[in-house]
Amino acid sequence: MDIKEYGQDFYRRYTQREAADIFLPVFNRIFLPADDKRSLLGGRDSASAVFRQSDWKTVVSIPGPWWGCLISRPTEEPGPKDENFWNPETKEWEPLRPLMRTLVEFEIDEIVHMSIPREPGLDETADLLDRDRKGQLVYKGAITTPPAADMLPVPHYQEPCYIVADGVVFSRDGRWGIYGDTDDFTVIGGEPDLMARYIDNAGGEEFLKACFFSAAPRVPYSPGMPGKDFLLTLCDLAGWEPTPALLARK
Repeated sequence: MDIKEYGQDFYRRYTQREAADIFLPVFNRIFLPADDKRSLLGGRDSASAVFRQSDWKTVVSIPGPWWGCLISRPTEEPGPKDENFWNPETKEWEPLRPLMRTLVEFEIDEIVHMSIPREPGLDETADLLDRDRKGQLVYKGAITTPPAADMLPVPHYQEPCYIVADGVVFSRDGRWGIYGDTDDFTVIGGEPDLMARYIDNAGGEEFLKACFFSAAPRVPYSPGMPGKDFLLTLCDLAGWEPTPALLARK
């Protein structure tokens, strides 16, 4: 492990071997592995789950929090609940801002950013940049940071967020987790009490649903973004009833 600096913040960076020793056991408690046919982490075909715990609450959003569309409000009309997501200084929309606030309230002072374990074996040089399945440069180890609202909306090619082109975020206590894919989507899940507080900080579940379904019509016009079938999968993960407009799409 070594110490790096981003802006005015320090963070810890772990090699792939260190990440496997320290964080992989927590990852395995939270997420279904990529080689599980049910797991969204392994691909979108016939995926039906992200998290191991069936009693966890799950919410979804599009796009992902790490790249693109961050300054675009997903709801069509501005409203007072937007303030839960706006950075007061930059005026940018930060999708995970309410969650980061919730983690601080729950006295979670460290979050782990890690690439998804897919390949067997450990590369002794994997603390260097490598390319993921999309050919994007990613960091194959892990980093830990404070739960700062402005830490995640960093382009994935900039340190310290190499890993989040297709990765997970969680904390060592294993009470919550995020799976996201660059600018495609975000799946957030956790223990019911933590998620209830997050949803309250975000403005309520109806507001989160409104953001999701408002952004959905714009999805197909951007190459690589999820199509109708995958959007329906996301609805199923969150337990949200698809809107007639989504069901009517081709």
